[in-house]
Amino acid sequence: RGPNSGWISSKLKGRPLLVRADVRDTGKHLGNNAPIPELLYVQGSEKHGTLREVQGTLDDLEQAVLKHLEGNPSAASKQFQGLLEDMLFLAWRRENRQRVLLFLGKQLEFCSKKPQLKEAARIICEELCLVSWASSMVDVEYYSFRDEQSPLVLLCGFGGSHLDDLQPAIEHWTEKGFGVLAFGPARLGREDMLDLIHAKLLELSRGRSVFAHLFSDGGFGFARALLSMWDESWRKQQTQEDPHLALKCIICDGAGLLPHEDVPIDPTDESPVEPLQPEATGNSEALKQMTFTALAFFTGCGLNMLMNFGACQAFHEEPANSFGKTLVESANSGQLAGKLSSAPRGPLLGIWRLLREVPVLLIASKGDRVVPLECSLSLVTWFRKLPERQLVQGQRWKETSILEEDGMAVHTLILEKALHCKAMTSHAVEYWEAVDDLVMQCLSS
Repeated sequence: RGPNSGWISSKLKGRPLLVRADVRDTGKHLGNNAPIPELLYVQGSEKHGTLREVQGTLDDLEQAVLKHLEGNPSAASKQFQGLLEDMLFLAWRRENRQRVLLFLGKQLEFCSKKPQLKEAARIICEELCLVSWASSMVDVEYYSFRDEQSPLVLLCGFGGSHLDDLQPAIEHWTEKGFGVLAFGPARLGREDMLDLIHAKLLELSRGRSVFAHLFSDGGFGFARALLSMWDESWRKQQTQEDPHLALKCIICDGAGLLPHEDVPIDPTDESPVEPLQPEATGNSEALKQMTFTALAFFTGCGLNMLMNFGACQAFHEEPANSFGKTLVESANSGQLAGKLSSAPRGPLLGIWRLLREVPVLLIASKGDRVVPLECSLSLVTWFRKLPERQLVQGQRWKETSILEEDGMAVHTLILEKALHCKAMTSHAVEYWEAVDDLVMQCLSS
């Protein structure tokens, strides 16, 4: 039996297997300014169609990929894609991740320079795009509580983020003694991640206050899915912890509302249909804009991932240069928009009653070039317009410091020059003062 923290949770014949987790996949050592976490390994499942029977070792798969590229790659693209998917499935394990990504980066560079391997380059690029939603992939870290009264923070990273990017927030919350569940918004393995985090949330939230601290639209969408699962578990009496009471506030950093999500809410509709994303509507102008958005999104996510794992040091170096070139070609062929627009955003209309009851702090910046300020302000307006929000907040809270003058409990921090999701370090004083003020007010009320 191992210590209470600093170990990896897996399963061996139905029993926990504990392994040290003080070094991340990027080589970052933990333990200097924060507790060593427990790493919760996400497993593939038949339930979500993610369980793969991988034949051979990573050595075998690498040799199979090289053999394919030496032959006639266009004749067996599905077989080639299957090999890549096997490798990336093995990269769910932290110890395999850097090796897999460096190998695929090298093969992308090789293929992009040979016209006969153009299709292979496209397949590698698109597979990298899918895993780049979270550079730390399906990793979930749990930092233990200081005591029985300490709250729990759900820390949801932005699209393309690594757990290293969340380290300032992890250190802030753990210094206060709060428990933390930290994760990125992975695309591949998303449902398995949600199942694991949801189960851990139900275990840890017993008798505790819970806060959600999320980043950008990626974190917002993932958090919405998680909160929806919690709400459903409570309604089905699978947990005694009512999220409408246990969830004290939500901190949204750099999140916004997409235009298609800004729809009226009908309080009498018990089964609202989530709005469709632009591509599904067949709107050509919307599709063009989605392609542009997807190109920008995957460029940032993919290049950051390659740099995180040491494949290159700058965007103009290889294999980043080959990745960007292949990505543009994919966008020009019309194959990129669907990779972004088909991604689940998480329910919004389905959890509006829960969101109505929770105070929020929305942090945005005029200098944000990823999520424009107007999108963040649209989200502010959406929260304030939730049916009977003022009444519900007034019944839950009495303090003006929480309710604000209009009684809506919607707080904002608008910065001038902070970059996307960087304010917690670049504007640390203003940022954490606003965050801590609302959190402590909600805790003491």
